[in-house]
Amino acid sequence: MNIYTRQNDNDLLKYLSEQEINMVNTCSQDMIIEGNILFKYNEKFYCDLAVIAKGRCEMFIKNSIQDLIPLEEFTVGELLWELPFVMGSKTDLYFKTYDKLYIVLYKKERLEEFEKTNQLIISKIYAALNDSLCEKNIRITQKLMRKT
Repeated sequence: MNIYTRQNDNDLLKYLSEQEINMVNTCSQDMIIEGNILFKYNEKFYCDLAVIAKGRCEMFIKNSIQDLIPLEEFTVGELLWELPFVMGSKTDLYFKTYDKLYIVLYKKERLEEFEKTNQLIISKIYAALNDSLCEKNIRITQKLMRKT
């Protein structure tokens, strides 16, 4: 739980005003991933934050015999995976696009530079990251527990 109020449908920027969003968008770039493609998260985004602007995709892990196990589906406004940004580590998660996927990519280096002069905005972003990561971990854990 946090002290901020949701302002919009973008999970990463949900606590920001329009003016703050415009400021943070200087740290972003648009990206398109073709439809019907399977990719590893760290090969496309590494430690950057990816928010879906249009389209949908699904997250998978591989089991011990390399079968893909579906974990979560993502749609417009959702963050794909926050942990590499927070932990600074690679991940072996896979994503499958169903149609063209339009992404707004928030570059880690740019956000770190932005943080030096915009601590309140960044604190709102970290609150949103915390919310999203907690909710996602609960959903994924419950799904995995049902499968075992």
